[in-house]
Amino acid sequence: MNIYPRSIKNKLEQTIQKLLENREKFANNPNKDLIRNRKLSLKMVIELLITMGAGSQNKELLEFFKFDASLPTASALIQQRNKLKPHQRFSLSTRSSVSPSKKSKATKAIAF
Repeated sequence: MNIYPRSIKNKLEQTIQKLLENREKFANNPNKDLIRNRKLSLKMVIELLITMGAGSQNKELLEFFKFDASLPTASALIQQRNKLKPHQRFSLSTRSSVSPSKKSKATKAIAF
């Protein structure tokens, strides 16, 4: 079994966790934004933005929440996203400790 995809996923999850622990660095108003428990938590916003395809926001929300009737609105997503500093809307870099070949290490940058 190839462990490379799993290692990339684990590294991404670790990076998201570090970001959540330092959420004040990414919020427009650190004392107010991204603190309360919401239907769209910061973790969900990050995961959603990473996984979004080319579809409409409503379609992407439906797919992300598996067509659950209690899903948040596209407006809620935009409001949560706007609480993030524009230049910090993230540049998550993950570096794999497991390389697909012996000569190089894979780097995947995700920016939105």
